[in-house]
Amino acid sequence: MWPIVRDRQGYLWVGTRRGLNRFDGRRWTVYTEKDGLPSEFVRSLFLDSRGRLWIGTLRGLALYENGRFHRVPGFPHEASVMSIVEDRQGRIWLAAQNLGVFRQNGERFIPVEVPGQAFTDARLLVDRRGHVWISGDMGLSRWDGRHWRTFTSKDGMAGNNPYFLAEDLQGRIWFGYHAALGITVYDPEQNRFRTFTTADGLHNDAVYSIGVDHQNNIWIGTSRGVDRFDGEHFVNYSPLEATPATSRMLAASLPTRTARCGSARWTG
Repeated sequence: MWPIVRDRQGYLWVGTRRGLNRFDGRRWTVYTEKDGLPSEFVRSLFLDSRGRLWIGTLRGLALYENGRFHRVPGFPHEASVMSIVEDRQGRIWLAAQNLGVFRQNGERFIPVEVPGQAFTDARLLVDRRGHVWISGDMGLSRWDGRHWRTFTSKDGMAGNNPYFLAEDLQGRIWFGYHAALGITVYDPEQNRFRTFTTADGLHNDAVYSIGVDHQNNIWIGTSRGVDRFDGEHFVNYSPLEATPATSRMLAASLPTRTARCGSARWTG
């Protein structure tokens, strides 16, 4: 699954295993380690509130501003950065594979510690309320600006190993799992979880990615391609059995991961 971001100038940025690609509407430019990236394997992209592009790579973090790339100091060079978000205070949060979650503190990044929780391969989400959500090894953790709360199977989740996260237009949080447990939605108004599986019409319980479109359809990348859920019915768009790798590529085509450049719509 390759990250795609469109910046304020309209450039389309696409991360790949072989560099960071930029499309200006007519031609592609490929940036690699020769241009200042820590690694040409790009795992995540994020455009912050100041218009700066953060690039998470296989070997550390880079920032693109004023036409130049530079490695971000104060962050482990060996980190494989999988997820990047910005909170309402303008602080950057990062999830690094096998190293945990970090939060910006001035010029440094400090580890985020949640009681009873660990973050081996976490994903991050900042919701419309400004809450920071982290999928952890021992449940789904939420930071409300003052306190941490970790939800687990005791609260109604299907398991304690959530993975990809998305927020729908009603402010509900959707997530899958590292295991084949289906897709779960959390309604903060009712403080209730509900899980959908193949018994409810989902075409496969192994969920690799989630997106939400402008009509509030939930798009779900699974081991059988992509499902669309309109709140009542699941529709599958790939009849062929897929491998996890191909399903991740399909999942990257979800509407929330698309960007426009000129009159074209791009997915990755």
